[in-house]
Amino acid sequence: MTTDYELTLTDYVLILRRRAKYMIVIFVVVLLLAIITSFILPRSYRSTGTIIVSSTQVPDNIVASAIKDKLDERINVIKQRVMTRENLIQLANKYSLFKEGSSAIPSSEIIDKLRDRIEIEPVKSKDFGSNNAAIAFTISFEDQRPETALEVTKALITLFLDLNIKLRTEQATETTDFLTQESNRLKADVDSLESKIGAFKKQNSENLPEQLSIRTSMMQRAENDLYSVERDIRSGNEELRSLEAELS
Repeated sequence: MTTDYELTLTDYVLILRRRAKYMIVIFVVVLLLAIITSFILPRSYRSTGTIIVSSTQVPDNIVASAIKDKLDERINVIKQRVMTRENLIQLANKYSLFKEGSSAIPSSEIIDKLRDRIEIEPVKSKDFGSNNAAIAFTISFEDQRPETALEVTKALITLFLDLNIKLRTEQATETTDFLTQESNRLKADVDSLESKIGAFKKQNSENLPEQLSIRTSMMQRAENDLYSVERDIRSGNEELRSLEAELS
């Protein structure tokens, strides 16, 4: 009859003593490999900046059919404009990103390498505690020199901010033009209704009072729409002036 033997602390100590030589050799080899790898691998530094993009202040229910201010689409448009061939080549030359042997590297390869080192990631608005009023995205750049990584990231952020202001100014201008057209159209409708109502009053001053009430209600609704559009035009003009001042 056999019984299971349980190892004690003394047994473990004896095992460690017998295998100590092998464990020390393995530890030294792993340590040496880690040290050699750390010296062989090139150093890389990452600089990251966060940009919060606010949405337009003009009500969406007024201009939804004409101007769709989707922030994710705006970010993609800005990203495409920033990551153009001209801008990337200018960054590479300005900060000497490929100084060693740059003359032998084709421009297409330089652009591909730069795009691989630039990372743009969207950030959900709930991470900033807002109620979908704004979203954000991060811009990161990697380089072997920390000061270069920082400067290139700052340059990319500046490009994004400038293009964002330009796009918002263009959108505000388009919104103002659209609201102006809507105001003119509603004003023409109101004038036409007033003319019809005036003619109706003259021809039927004592007849069909219910029709007069209906037309009066229609005119009041049209006037309310006109006042609402004019208020939105003033809001759009204020945003346009603010963006023009910020852009200047």
